[in-house]
Amino acid sequence: KAGDRILFGEYAGVKVKYCLDDHVIMSADEVAAVVVDGKVVPVRDRVMLKPIEKPVETSAGIVLTSEAAKAQEVPNQGEVVAKGEGRFTAKGEIEPIPIEIGEKVMYTKYAGTELEIDGEKRVFVFAADCIAKYG
Repeated sequence: KAGDRILFGEYAGVKVKYCLDDHVIMSADEVAAVVVDGKVVPVRDRVMLKPIEKPVETSAGIVLTSEAAKAQEVPNQGEVVAKGEGRFTAKGEIEPIPIEIGEKVMYTKYAGTELEIDGEKRVFVFAADCIAKYG
Protein backbone atom coordinates (compact mmCIF):
# COMPACT_ATOMS: atom_id res chain seq x y z
CA LYS A 1 0.00 0.00 0.00
CA ALA A 2 1.06 3.61 -0.32
CA GLY A 3 3.86 4.55 2.05
CA ASP A 4 5.19 1.01 2.59
CA ARG A 5 8.93 0.43 2.29
CA ILE A 6 9.44 -2.31 -0.28
CA LEU A 7 12.34 -4.39 -1.59
CA PHE A 8 12.70 -5.20 -5.27
CA GLY A 9 15.38 -6.39 -7.67
CA GLU A 10 17.82 -4.19 -9.52
CA TYR A 11 16.05 -4.67 -12.86
CA ALA A 12 12.45 -4.40 -11.60
CA GLY A 13 10.13 -1.71 -12.83
CA VAL A 14 10.58 1.32 -15.04
CA LYS A 15 12.54 4.30 -13.76
CA VAL A 16 10.87 7.68 -14.35
CA LYS A 17 11.31 11.28 -13.25
CA TYR A 18 8.15 12.93 -11.92
CA CYS A 19 8.01 16.40 -10.36
CA LEU A 20 11.83 16.47 -10.46
CA ASP A 21 12.03 13.31 -8.28
CA ASP A 22 13.14 9.84 -9.32
CA HIS A 23 10.49 7.11 -9.12
CA VAL A 24 10.10 3.46 -10.13
CA ILE A 25 6.83 2.16 -11.56
CA MET A 26 6.36 -1.59 -11.18
CA SER A 27 3.76 -4.32 -10.99
CA ALA A 28 2.95 -6.01 -7.68
CA ASP A 29 4.70 -9.19 -8.89
CA GLU A 30 8.02 -7.34 -8.95
CA VAL A 31 7.87 -6.54 -5.23
CA ALA A 32 9.90 -9.14 -3.30
CA ALA A 33 9.19 -8.01 0.26
CA VAL A 34 7.96 -5.24 2.52
CA VAL A 35 9.69 -3.86 5.60
CA VAL A 36 7.43 -4.00 8.67
CA ASP A 37 8.78 -2.64 11.98
CA GLY A 38 12.33 -3.07 10.66
CA LYS A 39 11.73 -6.72 9.70
CA VAL A 40 11.83 -7.97 6.07
CA VAL A 41 8.65 -9.88 5.20
CA PRO A 42 8.27 -11.64 1.82
CA VAL A 43 5.02 -10.85 0.03
CA ARG A 44 2.33 -13.23 -1.25
CA ASP A 45 3.86 -16.51 -2.48
CA ARG A 46 7.51 -15.57 -2.11
CA VAL A 47 10.02 -17.14 0.22
CA MET A 48 13.27 -15.61 1.46
CA LEU A 49 16.22 -18.00 1.32
CA LYS A 50 19.64 -17.99 2.87
CA PRO A 51 21.74 -19.47 0.04
CA ILE A 52 23.64 -22.68 0.77
CA GLU A 53 26.95 -22.71 -1.03
CA LYS A 54 28.28 -26.25 -0.93
CA PRO A 55 31.74 -26.94 -2.29
CA VAL A 56 31.57 -28.97 -5.48
CA GLU A 57 34.00 -31.83 -5.81
CA THR A 58 34.88 -33.70 -9.02
CA SER A 59 35.02 -37.50 -9.19
CA ALA A 60 38.81 -37.18 -8.80
CA GLY A 61 38.38 -35.28 -5.52
CA ILE A 62 39.23 -31.81 -6.78
CA VAL A 63 37.23 -29.05 -5.06
CA LEU A 64 35.98 -26.50 -7.60
CA THR A 65 35.70 -22.75 -7.08
CA SER A 66 32.22 -21.21 -7.02
CA GLU A 67 32.68 -19.99 -10.62
CA ALA A 68 33.70 -23.45 -11.84
CA ALA A 69 30.84 -24.99 -9.87
CA LYS A 70 28.35 -22.80 -11.77
CA ALA A 71 29.53 -24.41 -14.99
CA GLN A 72 28.80 -27.84 -13.47
CA GLU A 73 25.04 -27.06 -13.33
CA VAL A 74 24.78 -27.58 -9.57
CA PRO A 75 21.22 -26.80 -8.43
CA ASN A 76 20.65 -23.66 -6.37
CA GLN A 77 19.99 -24.44 -2.74
CA GLY A 78 18.85 -22.43 0.23
CA GLU A 79 17.34 -22.49 3.67
CA VAL A 80 13.94 -20.84 4.10
CA VAL A 81 14.26 -17.96 6.60
CA ALA A 82 10.90 -16.25 5.95
CA LYS A 83 7.83 -16.70 3.77
CA GLY A 84 4.80 -14.78 2.57
CA GLU A 85 1.18 -15.55 3.40
CA GLY A 86 0.56 -17.51 0.19
CA ARG A 87 -0.84 -17.07 -3.29
CA PHE A 88 -4.32 -15.93 -4.23
CA THR A 89 -6.50 -18.52 -5.99
CA ALA A 90 -8.96 -17.71 -8.77
CA LYS A 91 -11.67 -17.56 -6.07
CA GLY A 92 -9.73 -14.88 -4.18
CA GLU A 93 -8.75 -17.21 -1.33
CA ILE A 94 -5.20 -17.46 0.01
CA GLU A 95 -3.49 -20.80 -0.57
CA PRO A 96 -0.72 -21.20 2.04
CA ILE A 97 2.85 -21.91 0.94
CA PRO A 98 3.65 -25.63 1.44
CA ILE A 99 7.20 -24.85 2.64
CA GLU A 100 8.11 -24.17 6.26
CA ILE A 101 10.72 -21.87 7.75
CA GLY A 102 13.92 -23.83 8.41
CA GLU A 103 13.44 -26.28 5.54
CA LYS A 104 16.11 -26.58 2.87
CA VAL A 105 15.05 -26.34 -0.76
CA MET A 106 16.46 -26.58 -4.26
CA TYR A 107 15.24 -23.94 -6.68
CA THR A 108 15.42 -23.38 -10.42
CA LYS A 109 18.57 -21.97 -11.96
CA TYR A 110 17.43 -18.48 -12.98
CA ALA A 111 14.79 -17.98 -10.29
CA GLY A 112 14.88 -15.32 -7.68
CA THR A 113 16.01 -11.87 -6.81
CA GLU A 114 19.27 -11.56 -4.88
CA LEU A 115 19.42 -8.81 -2.27
CA GLU A 116 21.81 -8.01 0.56
CA ILE A 117 20.09 -7.59 3.92
CA ASP A 118 22.11 -6.61 7.00
CA GLY A 119 25.29 -7.55 5.14
CA GLU A 120 24.09 -11.05 4.23
CA LYS A 121 23.03 -12.36 0.82
CA ARG A 122 19.36 -13.39 0.57
CA VAL A 123 17.42 -14.76 -2.38
CA PHE A 124 13.68 -14.15 -2.85
CA VAL A 125 11.93 -16.76 -5.02
CA PHE A 126 8.34 -17.66 -5.79
CA ALA A 127 7.34 -20.81 -3.90
CA ALA A 128 6.59 -22.47 -7.28
CA ASP A 129 10.29 -22.09 -8.20
CA CYS A 130 11.26 -24.37 -5.30
CA ILE A 131 11.55 -27.76 -6.97
CA ALA A 132 12.49 -29.95 -3.99
CA LYS A 133 12.70 -29.98 -0.21
CA TYR A 134 15.40 -31.93 1.60
CA GLY A 135 17.19 -32.40 4.91
